[in-house]
Amino acid sequence: MTVSGYTAVSLMPRHQKTWRVLYRAYADFYQTVITDDMLTLVWSWLMDTQCELRGLAAQKGDDITAIAHWRLHIRPLSAQKSAYLDDVFVNPEMRRAGLGRLLINEAANRAKSEGGALLRWATAKDNTTAQMLYDKIARRTDWLIYDMNLNP
Repeated sequence: MTVSGYTAVSLMPRHQKTWRVLYRAYADFYQTVITDDMLTLVWSWLMDTQCELRGLAAQKGDDITAIAHWRLHIRPLSAQKSAYLDDVFVNPEMRRAGLGRLLINEAANRAKSEGGALLRWATAKDNTTAQMLYDKIARRTDWLIYDMNLNP
């Protein structure tokens, strides 16, 4: 599938420099500090074929302008595999061009091909721009998310 000349591809070593810029911008969007060491670690996970984290990019020629990360996991209560979409970020200059949808659909297709029955993700309650897309392509749930810090 191609959108605005962009195709969803797996992240590759040649994407690292631009991925770092995009992922740092994603962290900035959510006002989250991300260090160079953290970027290096996450990139190593994305490149490790034994790690469950997978990365996608919207690519046109040699240019990538959107990224997504996802992973498969099991859901005991439904006795199924499912996928979790950890991150989706589109360069602000390319928003509303369909690249977020492109990457989410690609993650869904890949998860399904690996036996996944569901793709789930969360977003900030004030991220109304992203929610406009999410509400078109998925069902909003009633679940709340809790975090327990294990390293106080």
